[in-house]
Amino acid sequence: MNINNKSGVALILVLWVIAIMMIIAFSFSYSMKTEAKIASNYKKLSQAYYYARAGVNHAILDLLLRCQGEKENRFNISGIPETLSWDEGGYNIIIKDEGAKFNLNKMNAKQLRDIFSKCDLKKEEVDIIVDSILDWRDKDELHRLNGAESDYYQTLDPPYSCKNGNFDTIGELLLVKGITPEIYHNLELEDIFTVFGHSSKININSASKKVLSLVPGMTDEMIDKIISARNEKEFTHINELIPIIGMNAYRTVYRYLTTSLTYYFSIISVGWIHGLRMGRAIKTTIKITPKQKEKYKILYWHDEKIYERALNDIFSKRAWH
Repeated sequence: MNINNKSGVALILVLWVIAIMMIIAFSFSYSMKTEAKIASNYKKLSQAYYYARAGVNHAILDLLLRCQGEKENRFNISGIPETLSWDEGGYNIIIKDEGAKFNLNKMNAKQLRDIFSKCDLKKEEVDIIVDSILDWRDKDELHRLNGAESDYYQTLDPPYSCKNGNFDTIGELLLVKGITPEIYHNLELEDIFTVFGHSSKININSASKKVLSLVPGMTDEMIDKIISARNEKEFTHINELIPIIGMNAYRTVYRYLTTSLTYYFSIISVGWIHGLRMGRAIKTTIKITPKQKEKYKILYWHDEKIYERALNDIFSKRAWH
């Protein structure tokens, strides 16, 4: 091999080495940028979490003032989203009065039947659901005509026993005979029922249009009048409905309604950072106890990372009305 050939081979080898080093350098640079971006996103997600925590604390303070009789409240309690933002980010809050839903543990057979009969279900489905809910709650193993006890649930795959006690969560309805996943989700039963509180009546000041529509005798016209009136001023006594909907209608609906707070509230707070297509969400249920040393109790707490689409779903009208 002559000198020229050797020089050519050496040049090719040098070029290959340079190319390989450039690839390594590029890969290293890309890796460092990726790690830096991950670290930045992690920091922003941590900030978003504390924004969400701040939102929860803000909501609790507002609810404490409300339950102590403060008239000027920053947030509504009927599930309408509120937003507070700053230069870097902010939080969105939804507060729902659990007393604005029907209490699944307190309703009798007639009340349950009246409500489910307005849910676009067949009579046979209503009969099974109502009897099965009552059987799930009662303490015996004697099933009603259309209900179910452990002898039925033990035949399922996987088998389980009838609870024979109050519901701890609305999700338990999915275990009850007659409540299919389609019925549970299509009827949005989590927005209709609650397991918190001690009354079978709903708060007229914070009940959603959907919940009001399930009150026997309630019409769309009456609902619009009630919502319009409460937007001007909250009702202090249920008989204030009489001049708004008339005495005949009042006699039909009053037994389902109250103006009393239950002191149980659900809060969703989502913290977010500008430019970050994800956030941190906290969902909690609390009981306000203004006359006790501890002013509130946390009954449920769940937090998670959520992405932009999920965030939009959470704050859509469909999800909360």
